[in-house]
Amino acid sequence: MLWLVTSALLASSATNDLGAPRAHLGIQLDVGFPGGASAAVAFGPWRWLRFELGGAHNGAATGVRGGLTLSPLGSVVRPTLSLHAGHFPRGDLRPIGRAVGAGDPLDSSLFSSVQYDFFTAQLGMEIGSPTGVSGFVRAGIGRATARFPATEDALREASGDPSVTARPLVLTLLVPSIQVGISTPLL
Repeated sequence: MLWLVTSALLASSATNDLGAPRAHLGIQLDVGFPGGASAAVAFGPWRWLRFELGGAHNGAATGVRGGLTLSPLGSVVRPTLSLHAGHFPRGDLRPIGRAVGAGDPLDSSLFSSVQYDFFTAQLGMEIGSPTGVSGFVRAGIGRATARFPATEDALREASGDPSVTARPLVLTLLVPSIQVGISTPLL
């Protein structure tokens, strides 16, 4: 497998001039998990490397997201490797729970204030012009760290004892990651 990838990269560099500067600036719109819906500015110092920085929304809060995508081939259909990280500040997840029909379990004050950070690694496929509009789908694995600052309030509410004390609950999970979107050049 490593031999196949190395051969493809060498063949691509011989025919597509991977090292030649070909800076580009663009816009990327995508939706996925755990990154939410995002709009980002994408900058590529070379055709095979793209950096992204933008805002995102997870249905409860507006956050930030950044990342990079490697795309070693210059063809119309090309494989990608992407790494992304993001942060969502405190948001109320209870309306989302009600909207998807999980009202009672998520109606606790525990979910009234949730924040999380994430990091994802994804393999994907882009379809379209390497220098023009292209669509993509990516999947992989993510690490999400969720913080529940209202843990103490939720425990007091559940127990009926106002003297209960607790530190905020912190959960770190490995989760599946998916991202679907479109990118278009500006310059």
